[in-house]
Amino acid sequence: MNPLSPITYYRRHKRHTLLLMGLIALMTLGVCTMERLLDSLPEGRYAAGNYLTRISLVTAAGPSLDPGVVSRIRTHPGVAHVIQEKGLELEVPYIFGEHHLFGLTETDMHVLMETCDLGFREGRLPQPRTNEMALTEEVANTMGLQIGDEIDHSIGEDWGGDNYYAAIPTPLELVGILESLGPEPHIRLGFVSYEYVNGHELFVSPWSPGLVVIARDGQTAEVEAFLESEIASPSTHVMTHQKLSDKYESSWVGLHVIFGVVDVLVAIVMALVIAAINQIAQTKRLEEFGLLNALGHSKKRLLRRLTLEMAITTGLGWLVGLTLSWMLFALLKEGVFQPRGIPLGLVTLTPIWFSLPIPLITITLVMWVTRRTFARFDAVAIVERGKLSMEATGQQKASRPQARRSSIKPLSSLT
Repeated sequence: MNPLSPITYYRRHKRHTLLLMGLIALMTLGVCTMERLLDSLPEGRYAAGNYLTRISLVTAAGPSLDPGVVSRIRTHPGVAHVIQEKGLELEVPYIFGEHHLFGLTETDMHVLMETCDLGFREGRLPQPRTNEMALTEEVANTMGLQIGDEIDHSIGEDWGGDNYYAAIPTPLELVGILESLGPEPHIRLGFVSYEYVNGHELFVSPWSPGLVVIARDGQTAEVEAFLESEIASPSTHVMTHQKLSDKYESSWVGLHVIFGVVDVLVAIVMALVIAAINQIAQTKRLEEFGLLNALGHSKKRLLRRLTLEMAITTGLGWLVGLTLSWMLFALLKEGVFQPRGIPLGLVTLTPIWFSLPIPLITITLVMWVTRRTFARFDAVAIVERGKLSMEATGQQKASRPQARRSSIKPLSSLT
């Protein structure tokens, strides 16, 4: 049996190995879970506005849009349709981001449905001047609504927290559920009657009119650049897919910079704990190391073997933590996120990158501690007293006599 084999070590020290692997796996599971849930915040906001892949929105900051602005948008050669709308921003429970309810005429609803590749799953479109609405299935699932259900601001008040439906002062009844007909990610939006929102006294003042801008095929980027550079102003708000992507990226980077700092600090603390536990275990093996060194195994070889043992233990614990985190993501997606229409992708490398500091810092710190231990390593002292040499390499206290050191070749006839 090879005494330096990692398998021999694991067979002799099962409890110690399982303890270290469990700590690393638990830490990896926690970091991956927190990071993935953190990812869902900007992803939810981005998904809530994914209709901007097909259209752009121009909204007045005041009571109405400047006629000159409207004329410039309509006459732009890259614009195919300009639709007047008066929409509502609807916050949906369990997801971060506002969903847009487009206040459109019935004719314009059909135009927008065609642009967004939407069809009917069940029900119909809202009738003019009625308190009816139609939602895409993702929004309806997130809100837990079925045909015939009503929502208004009073529902949000019952939850005791933020009033998600504060933008709906009077009840709106769900009469239609739409589904995506295209292969692209499902569009999240809703329709309400323009005549109803524009004419109802409770909707008149707080909600400003706007325009839905639909670009011609192949000219989306040109139209978005035109809106952002020439139309956007303090009195006119412009929202395009490019602006949404910039907000998503900025939010993603900001959250992950903060989490990255916390992640490294937590990884250092965990590495210190593991290094302390490992040093205690190494102290109990000093006699074994001394005998192996006396039999001709160099310090460098022993150090490499100890580092390999810890690297394998740490790597296995990290892989176990990643596996457990993926299984937890799958359960969360199937049981919590997917029924509510919240995006949570399982194929992402971000949790892996953020969990990498755990094994890397742990192996580095353990190797450093082991080197310091071997700096005071003396086979004669260990065999005779079962302890490390009382002196440190390269330095010696003046009050203590010079300790005799063992030969580099303890089996030599000259020694």
